[in-house]
Amino acid sequence: EGLQSGGNGAAGAASSKDSDASFKRRLLDSFLDKRPSDLCSALPEPTPTALSLWSNFQADVFNSTQHAADQDYTFHDFTALLLHFMTPDRLQRSVKTLPLDWTPVGRSLAVVRRRLDAIRARADEYRSKNGLGADAPIPPDVWRGINDDKSLPRRLNVLVMGGSVTMGVVCHINPVTTQTGKYSRRNCAWPGRVARFLNGLLGHELVDFHTLALGGTNTESGVTMWDYALLPDVPYPDVVINAYATNDMHYNSVQEAIARNWTLGQSVFELGQSYVRQLMTPKQRCRHAPPLLIYLDDYLGNEQDEVMETLTSSQTINLLAGYYGVASMSYGDAVRDMVYGDNKEWWFSSHWFEGGKYQRAVHPHMGMHIAMVWVVAFNLLNLVTTYCSLPISTRSGQRIHSGNEKRSDGKWDYGYVPENGLPTLRASKQLEGGPAQKPRGLPPMLTQTLSLERISDVWREDISEDTHLWTTPSECQAQGHSSEGDDHEPLPKPCIYSWVANLERKLDNPKRLTDKIKPHMTSNEGWSAADDNNKLGWVPSGLGSKFTLEFKRINHEVRAVTWMIMRSYGEKWSDSRLKVDVYAGDELLKTEEVVGYHDKKTSETYNIKMKLARGVKAGEDVRIQLELVGGSTFKISGMAVCDH
Repeated sequence: EGLQSGGNGAAGAASSKDSDASFKRRLLDSFLDKRPSDLCSALPEPTPTALSLWSNFQADVFNSTQHAADQDYTFHDFTALLLHFMTPDRLQRSVKTLPLDWTPVGRSLAVVRRRLDAIRARADEYRSKNGLGADAPIPPDVWRGINDDKSLPRRLNVLVMGGSVTMGVVCHINPVTTQTGKYSRRNCAWPGRVARFLNGLLGHELVDFHTLALGGTNTESGVTMWDYALLPDVPYPDVVINAYATNDMHYNSVQEAIARNWTLGQSVFELGQSYVRQLMTPKQRCRHAPPLLIYLDDYLGNEQDEVMETLTSSQTINLLAGYYGVASMSYGDAVRDMVYGDNKEWWFSSHWFEGGKYQRAVHPHMGMHIAMVWVVAFNLLNLVTTYCSLPISTRSGQRIHSGNEKRSDGKWDYGYVPENGLPTLRASKQLEGGPAQKPRGLPPMLTQTLSLERISDVWREDISEDTHLWTTPSECQAQGHSSEGDDHEPLPKPCIYSWVANLERKLDNPKRLTDKIKPHMTSNEGWSAADDNNKLGWVPSGLGSKFTLEFKRINHEVRAVTWMIMRSYGEKWSDSRLKVDVYAGDELLKTEEVVGYHDKKTSETYNIKMKLARGVKAGEDVRIQLELVGGSTFKISGMAVCDH
C-alpha cells in the first residue's frame, strides 16, 4: 500500500513490498489499523530497540536505499556490499549522545501522527465512496494523490546545514559506472537520499529534508544564516542537523583560527558553542520552540595528517552535546576502523591515494553518502524508540523524562510522584540536600573562568534577566498555541534585504543574482554577476568600478550591514580593496575599506559586519555606495542589511 517501501524487487534483492513481514506493514499499517492517539502505540510492547528493528528489517533497509533515479538498481551490488559492511552494531556505535529534553522528539512525532491521521481519513473516504471494504487495497496513483494533497497537515521539517560535503560534491564517483548524469551533487547527496529512504520505508510522504548547504562555509556561517533568518523557502524546522564538522576542520577554518590566534580546538569549540546557543534560544517563545538539534560528526578526512588532530571535531562535539544536552551522532566512529585498517579504500572516505600518491582529499564519494543514509536514519529511529520506551505519567498523560520540570511548590518532596512503580513516600523525615529545580533555559556559557563554585548562581542570574528563557508546552497551550508543533511561524526577518549566492536554487546563476540586486540598484558603473570556478558573486570590471543600492522608507530599524566576501590570492587579487559607505538619507553613518586579498593559497569566504554609528529608523532611507579602490577585482557573495 501507500508509496511502497522502496525498491523494485531487483534481481537478488529480498523484496519486501508485499510481504506481511515488511517494516511498513508491521509498523505503519499497525498504526493505521489500531487508530491510536499516540504514534508510539504502533510499536510492539515493550518497545523494541532501534538495533533490533534494524536487524530484523534488513531487506526493507536495502530496498528503500534504492535511489529514485536508479530504476534498474544499477547500484544493487554496491549497495548490498556497503550494507554488508555497515552492520547494525556499527550503526549503534554512531549513536553518541541523546537529548536531555525529549519534548522536541514528542513534538515531532505529533506532527507525523497528525499527518498520518489525515492520510488514514482520506483512505477511509476513498474506500467508502468506492464501496470498498476496510482492508481493500488502494491503487498507487490514489495514494500518491492523497500524499500530494496540499491541504493535509504538514510534513515533519528537517533542516540540514553544512558545506560542500553536504552539497554532494564528487558524490557521483563510484566503482560501478561513470554514467552518473542523474546523480549530480544535491540529487546524489545524503540529505535527499535520507528523505527518500524514510518516506519509502514508511510508505507515505511524512518527512521533508531541506538542505542549506554552501561550499566553503562552516559553523560560523551557519550562525549568521540562522541569526539573520537566511533560510530561503525553508519553514521553521522541527529538527536541525548540523553537518559542518568537515568544513570546521577544513584548511580554510584552520587558517581562520590562526588569524585569530586560536588553536583549531578553540576555534571549533567557540563556533560550535555560538551555534548551539543561537539555535536553542527561541526568538519568539511559543512560536519558535527550540528544534531538536542533532550534531553530525561527518569528518573522516585528512586535512590534518596527525590522527589525534583529526579527532578535534569529534571531541568538541561530544563536549558541547554533553554540556548542553543535545543529540549527536558520528559517521566517523561507525567506520573509522575500516578506513584506518585500509587507508587506500575510497568507499567510506575520500580517495587519499588517488593515482598512487598520498594527497589531501576533502570530499568523500558516493559510498559515504549511501552509508550516511543509514547512520542518520538509524539515529532518528533510535530517538523514536527511546522516546517511546519512556514511562507515561498516570497523572499528566505525558512521558516522563529529564526535560520535565519537577516543581514542589516549596515542599521537601522535590516534586515526587508515586507512579510507574514508585512507592508512596513514608514522609517520616524531611530529607534535605536534594537538587532544586534547575533554572529554565540554557546553562551558562562555557568559558575558561566559569567556576563550579559560581555556576548555579550564574545560571540563575541569567534566567532572572530573562535571557535564554523558553516556555513549556503546557504554558504555550494556555496561551492558545497548539501543543503539537503545527503552528510554527517562519523565523522573524531581522533584515530588510539579504541574499547569499548559491544558497538556494533560485539564486544559482548570474541572471538570477542580477535580478535579486537590480531592483535596489540606482547606479552601476562596471559591476555584474559572474560565476567563475563555481563561485557565484557580484564582481567589478576593474579599478574604479562602483554601484549604489538604495532602500526607501525602510519598514524596520537597520543597525548593521553584513557582507559575505571572497578573499583570494595571486596577482589578480593583489591589493584588492572595496570602499563601502552607508548613509541614512544624506548622513554618513559608516565608511570602511574591505580587503579582498590574502596570502593564503586558497579562496575563502569571510563574513564582514559593519555596525552603524546609529540605527536607521523605520521610515528613513538607507543608501549604500561601493567602489573598488584597490586592485583589479573583488567578489561579494552575499549581503544582509539588518537590525543587529
